Amino acid sequence: MAKIGRNDPCPCRSGRKFKHCCLDTNRNNKSLLPSGVEEVHEAPDLLGGKTPREAAQCEADRDQHMALLKGLENAQRRYALEAELPPYDLQWVGDELLLAGPGGGRETPAGFAQELAKQIAGRAASLTPRLSRFLADHIDSLLDFFDGFVKVADAQSIAAEDLANAYLLLLQQQLTNLRYLIERDYEWAKRMLDSFQDRLIGAIRSGEVSGPQIAAIASAMSAAKLQPSDNLVAACDERLGLETDACAAGIDQASVVDQIVREHGSDPFDIYEALFAVSHIGSIEFRAAGLQLMISAPAAPMREAAALAVLNSNPAVRREAALALLQHCHDLTPAVLRRLIVIRNWLPEDERHLIDQVIKAARLAGVECATWMPGGANGEIQASVIDGAGAQATMIVTHAGRKHRLSGVLFKQGVGVADAWTLEPESRRHIGRTLKEMTDSEARLMPVSRTYLDLAVSHHLRTGLERRMPPPARLLQVAETIEASQWRPASAGWQEMLRGLVAEMPQELLSPTSVRAILASSAQWAMQGGWADSWIEEDQEVRGLLDSVGGRPRRAVRDAVLTGIIEKRRAIWGERFVLTALWMKEAISDTHLPWERFAIVAQQLLEDVPLRKIPLMKEIAELSASL
Repeated sequence: MAKIGRNDPCPCRSGRKFKHCCLDTNRNNKSLLPSGVEEVHEAPDLLGGKTPREAAQCEADRDQHMALLKGLENAQRRYALEAELPPYDLQWVGDELLLAGPGGGRETPAGFAQELAKQIAGRAASLTPRLSRFLADHIDSLLDFFDGFVKVADAQSIAAEDLANAYLLLLQQQLTNLRYLIERDYEWAKRMLDSFQDRLIGAIRSGEVSGPQIAAIASAMSAAKLQPSDNLVAACDERLGLETDACAAGIDQASVVDQIVREHGSDPFDIYEALFAVSHIGSIEFRAAGLQLMISAPAAPMREAAALAVLNSNPAVRREAALALLQHCHDLTPAVLRRLIVIRNWLPEDERHLIDQVIKAARLAGVECATWMPGGANGEIQASVIDGAGAQATMIVTHAGRKHRLSGVLFKQGVGVADAWTLEPESRRHIGRTLKEMTDSEARLMPVSRTYLDLAVSHHLRTGLERRMPPPARLLQVAETIEASQWRPASAGWQEMLRGLVAEMPQELLSPTSVRAILASSAQWAMQGGWADSWIEEDQEVRGLLDSVGGRPRRAVRDAVLTGIIEKRRAIWGERFVLTALWMKEAISDTHLPWERFAIVAQQLLEDVPLRKIPLMKEIAELSASL
C-alpha cells in the first residue's frame, strides 16, 4: 500500500495537509482512515471538485478581475484566504526563497518591480497571478517597495520614472492587502502598518522624501483606504509648514488650479479624488484651506469637485466642506445643487441640517437645480454571487452615444457601499469581453433586475449610515449615469426584507415538514450550486481558536468553530442568506434559483434554531476549520 507523506494532501480529501488532518488516527495507511470519512469525503465534491483553498483562490481571482477594471486602483482582494499568513517580520527574506522569478532568477521585490516597470513602459501593466501570489505570501515586502520607490523616484530618466511608478503600484497593492488583514483583526498586520508609518515619518522629518514623493505615498494610502496616524499627520504638517514658509511668495494659486484642471479635464469626480488623495495625510486645517481654494476657483469643475467633499470619509472634512459651500452658496453650479439634494439623504441625520442650509441659501441666491440627464435608466445590470467576505460586485452597461459605458458598484456586508466607479465609453464588444472574463473566472455574474440594484443600494446605504460612513463620491456618478435620483437609505433592515420574502412564498413551502427537509439538505443544494464556495470564517479570532484546539479530532474542531465563532455571528449569516435570496429572486435566469431555501435558512437562524441542526452551517464550520 502506498505511503503518505506528512506534507501530502490528506487522502480524506479535506483539503488539509496529512499532518494537520488524519495523521494521528492513520499513521500511514489509507485503509485506516477514521470513521466518518465517507461523509467528509463528499465535502470537496460539493465545491465542484475544488478543495477549500482552491475555492478561496477562485474568490481571489474574481477580485483580481474587479481590480483590473479600475486600473489597479482600490483593488478589492482577500488574499488572507489564499495564502498561509507570513510571520511578523520586517526583514526581507527574499534571499532564502528558491522560487523562480522574472528571468528565471529568484522572486524578489526588486525583480517584480523591474518586470512591472517594463510593462508600464509598454503601456500594458497588470498584476499577474504569479505576482498576486507573491504579494499575498510576502506582505512583509511592503517596506522593500517603499525603499525602492524612495531610491528611484527622483532619478531623471524615463526608465527610472517607470520603475518608480512600478514600486508605487506595488506599494499601493501591499497597503491594500494589509488593510484587509487589519479588517480581519490580525495584530501582526496592525504592527506592520505602524512600522510602515514610523518609517515614513522618519523619512519625512529627515528630508529623505520630497514633497511630490509624500503626495504620491499619500495617494497610495488613500487608494488603499488606510487612515494615517496622528503622528504621521503631524510630521506631514511640520514639513508642509516649513516648505510653505520657504516658497509661499512664489505660489500663484490661480495657476495651480488651472494646472489641476488641465491634468484632470472637466470631470469633477477625477479632480476631487486627485486632490484629496494627495492631501490624505494632511491635517484638517490643511484640507480646509484646500477646500476654500477650490470653492472660490473660477473654473466650474473645481467648484463642483469641492462639493463632493461632503461625502468624505472624515466627518471633520465633511463639515468643513459644508461650511465652505454655505459661505460661497452664490457660486454653486446647478449640477452641484442637484447633487446636494441627493447627497443629503446619504449623510448621518445630524449632518443634514448644514446641507439643507446650503440648498436653501443657493436657491435664494438664484441657483437653479439642474435636471437629470436621460439615457441610462434601461441599462443592463449583472451582479456576482456574494462571496466569503460578504462582498458583491454589480456591473452596469449603459449607452454613451455610439459606444457603451461600464459602471460598477461594490457592496460589502457590514461596510455598506465599499466602492463605485464609471469608466470611459468603450465598444460593446470590448465591454462584453471584460464581463465574459469575469464570468469565466467564476465571478458568477448573473443578469439581475433594476429592482435588485435599487434595493441593494438602499440596503447598503443604510448599513453605511449605521457606521456613520457615507458612500464614495463615485456612487453619485453612477447614480447620474443610470438616472437613480431615488437612491436613499432603506427605512428597515434585513429582517424586514426577510419578512417580505417569506410573505411571497407558497404556504406549503413553509410547512414544518418542508422546512425540515430544506434544512436537512441545505449543505447539498447550497454547495452543489456553487453559491457558497467561499463562505468561510477567517480572521484573527478564528485563527486563535484553531490554535487552541490544535490536535483534536476534526469533528471537535468543526464543532468548536460552530459554537465558538459562528454562533456569535448568527445575524451576519442570516443577513448574507437574505441578500443571496434577494439576488436569486431578482436574477434573470432560465432556471429557478433556490431563493426560497436561502430565505428559510435565514428565518431559522433568526428563530435561534440550533446550528447543529443546519448542515449548511456545519459545512461552513468544516471549511473554516480546514483553512
